[in-house]
Amino acid sequence: MQMFSENSSLGLRGKYFKENFRYDLPASLVVFLVALPLSLGIAIASGAPVMAGLIAGVVGGIVAGMIGGSPLQVSGPAAGLTVVVAELVANFGWKVTCAITVAAGVLQILFGLSRVAQSALAIAPVVVHAMLAGIGITIALQQVHVLLGGSSRSDAWET
Repeated sequence: MQMFSENSSLGLRGKYFKENFRYDLPASLVVFLVALPLSLGIAIASGAPVMAGLIAGVVGGIVAGMIGGSPLQVSGPAAGLTVVVAELVANFGWKVTCAITVAAGVLQILFGLSRVAQSALAIAPVVVHAMLAGIGITIALQQVHVLLGGSSRSDAWET
């Protein structure tokens, strides 16, 4: 079983690395400069320790870069998860949230090794596109009143 892809950055002596290092280094710096404050902000907004945001940003970048399967892969902090993490920290505390996160990571690794994700190919792409279009339309419609001069409300149901 091959754990790392041929395009993985672990192949530091490979042709890909040698040809693209001069482009990858400044790109990595830009991603770092964007991801670090975002990771810190997500940690603060979700009630986690600031150091957790720093560690998550650094470790996530290194791990995703090492075992990523594509040279075009994009990884980094996801601001949309702030609400989920904040709810976990509020309901279960920081230590249990860490345990839940580790358990989720272990499940992802097990699912990846078992190739269970291939079953997702059974879902027609048009279904995924329709779902994403529906989400986009919902977000846009919730903002029409603001575009027409109304005020933004904090609750989605009020909007």
